[in-house]
Amino acid sequence: MSTVETTLAHDAWTGLPVKTEPWPHQRDAFDFASTKTAALLAIGMGGGKGLCAIALAEHDQAKRVLVACPKSVIGVWPSQLAEHASRHWRVWHGDVRGARGPLR
Repeated sequence: MSTVETTLAHDAWTGLPVKTEPWPHQRDAFDFASTKTAALLAIGMGGGKGLCAIALAEHDQAKRVLVACPKSVIGVWPSQLAEHASRHWRVWHGDVRGARGPLR
């Protein structure tokens, strides 16, 4: 990525701690969802829902995030977080035992 592209990527997500330049529809989705207490991002497969979700979690300074997804894509989330998020996220999946599960 050139210096100009890096600057544009930063400007597109002004103030957001993500490492990836968004597509225009991802920016629109973020702008919409960031003003709501809840939102559904109905973006097709391969359309960048992961980046939007990560940007929203980073924007809200979330400590825990529940991702409900098909079992076949659970393994994608560690690489998505590593690619897009500016901070480290611990990914856990499996059975929850007890009221608060394994993350205390």
